[in-house]
Amino acid sequence: MYLYAIRNLSKIYQLNEGKVKYALKNISFTLPDKGMIILSGKSGCGKTTLLNIISGIDSPSEGEIYFKNKKLRELKGFEIDEYHNKNIGFVFQQYNLIQEESVLFNLKVPLLINGYQDEIANEMAINLLKDYEYPEILYNEKCQNLSGGEAQRVSIMRAVINNPNCICADEPTGALDEKNAVMVMEELKMISKSRLVIVASHNQKLNEIYGDTIIYMKDGSIKKVVEQRPTEIEINVASNKIKHKKKNKWYRTIAKLNLKKHWQKHISSLIALTTSLLFTYLIIGFCNNSLNVIQKETQKQFDYGTLTFGKELKNQSTGSGLTIVQTLRCSEEEIYKRSLIKNNFLITLNYDALVPKTSIITTSDNQQIEATYNPIYSFEKNQINSELLIDGHLPKEDTLLEVLANKKTKLLLEKMKVNIFDDTFFVNFKYKYEYFDENSIIPLFTDYFIYSKEIKIVGIIDELDFLSTPKIFYSYSALENYLSEYRVDNYSFYFDQETTWNDLVRNAEDNDTLSSYSHRLFLKSLSSINEISNYQSSLAYPYVLNSNSQDVSDALIDFVLIAKYGLLIFLILIIIGTCLIIGISIYSTFTNEHKNNAILRSFGANSIDLFKIYLFENGVITIFAILLSILIIYPLQMCANHVIKAITSFNNLINVPFLKFGGVYFLFPLLILTITFLIVVICTSIPIIKNKNAPIKEELSNYD
Repeated sequence: MYLYAIRNLSKIYQLNEGKVKYALKNISFTLPDKGMIILSGKSGCGKTTLLNIISGIDSPSEGEIYFKNKKLRELKGFEIDEYHNKNIGFVFQQYNLIQEESVLFNLKVPLLINGYQDEIANEMAINLLKDYEYPEILYNEKCQNLSGGEAQRVSIMRAVINNPNCICADEPTGALDEKNAVMVMEELKMISKSRLVIVASHNQKLNEIYGDTIIYMKDGSIKKVVEQRPTEIEINVASNKIKHKKKNKWYRTIAKLNLKKHWQKHISSLIALTTSLLFTYLIIGFCNNSLNVIQKETQKQFDYGTLTFGKELKNQSTGSGLTIVQTLRCSEEEIYKRSLIKNNFLITLNYDALVPKTSIITTSDNQQIEATYNPIYSFEKNQINSELLIDGHLPKEDTLLEVLANKKTKLLLEKMKVNIFDDTFFVNFKYKYEYFDENSIIPLFTDYFIYSKEIKIVGIIDELDFLSTPKIFYSYSALENYLSEYRVDNYSFYFDQETTWNDLVRNAEDNDTLSSYSHRLFLKSLSSINEISNYQSSLAYPYVLNSNSQDVSDALIDFVLIAKYGLLIFLILIIIGTCLIIGISIYSTFTNEHKNNAILRSFGANSIDLFKIYLFENGVITIFAILLSILIIYPLQMCANHVIKAITSFNNLINVPFLKFGGVYFLFPLLILTITFLIVVICTSIPIIKNKNAPIKEELSNYD
């Protein structure tokens, strides 16, 4: 009964310029289910190629090989892996042991791949070593420390340990001295009593002593077949009875070995991956919290509820394509027709023409600072955010004497060695009003508005500090009362009618500079601060509601949004970089372990087994990177927020949402874990898939 039938087998290699070379040429024969078959001939005759094709580590160009009446060519995927593991044992000329592992582990590999539990595989390997009288002292010796004979004996034991139907041995004595060569051939002869052993060898003396059948080959063809009487040798074939098999995790041992071998590269990968994760956390933390912080911090402007209301008429310039915008003050009728304005704001005249916001503040010793003179309607607690007061007290009543200042003003005055609460300050404005009639080209009379006030700073406001300037806050209602009593002398005399500066502003034309082209508005309730942007957007053309504080807030929010989009693009680049880091690490390890991978494949390890090895290896790196990044991120976040606060005054701009994200607890770490491992899985799959169908013979020969 035959185990193999070879029919019209050829192996053709393509050479340059369309030429071909036949390594095997149209050969046919059968092989029994036991006995020692010798393939003999000089180097290059095709014996190793034939052996590789029979063992399934190479494939024919033409013809068929039948194993138990089934075509080897038809074995696909796991079937060919099972063929290698259960039906073929291969003894390599170069041994092809996993050099960094022990003798015992190398023997266990085929059993572990076959699904044996580690304890059972260990017992079976030790029993086999004892049966072969292998020195016990070498059981745990690394294979890289063995002699040639010791290593080849391990290779033979590894080939038989799974009780395969056929042992294929490629020049098993080629690298051995005579003594060890005889020992190896005797062991193979012993094995051939219970199964088929095919040996490719050019040692004619040993071939004739041990071979049951010798097939002589030349130039890829069979020249003759010699049947000879087997040499009688006492045989005691090692018997490994099949025991209960159980799933094992042998791939972890190989993965741990790779981790130890390539620890320097893995440390670099760990650092790179940890750094990528830290940048990812910081970017997500910024995107998660920055907008909330900016919206909250920008409301810390003491005059946030102070606005102006007017209208802007847009006219297209003929011919130039330019749009001319004319700003006008609204009539009182237009204002009170808009319930949004009437219901939510205190409406007053705008006195910016008389008392502009930019001013020079003079100290009692004639030092000067430039500050903005900002109106607050009243210092009554229901009109202001008193929580922003951090030093001093609020003015006791609405007068132009007592004012508040922000921290920038305090810091500036302290640098000038001025005691902010004890000193007296002065603010001065002057406005020139000229009256023309319809026919005059020179003014009929001129009035001067002189605003020279002594002020006392009684409190300090902690408001938005980023890009802030020194500010003084005064009572607008006090200014309104002051202007209602301040007589315009020449105007009153000319028209013989008592007229105040308040009257003059009220009666000014809506396009007159004195009108400031707008009304001054103050929020009735500070709880409506969040609605300002909605109020602005709800007004139809040509009406506009302006807020300097809201403009600052909008500008910062726009800046943060731009920064977020930029950082998200950077995050995408980080993810791509992370993929490259992981991919290069995996591919590098896979390449370095190419030969060991091919050895494992030759004993039946499939692509899923290899995938598990590298997934476990890189999974360990990934888990350590994630744990390390979690340990580092909180102190790093504190440092980053400290630096940002020192530069911008914004506190906790970065808040990595490990606890709660998108309203779901622990969603963020789960996403990080899932995405990172998904990247690892994808990157691990690529080299495995790429090399899935690579011939084992080429994989081994490329790294010999």
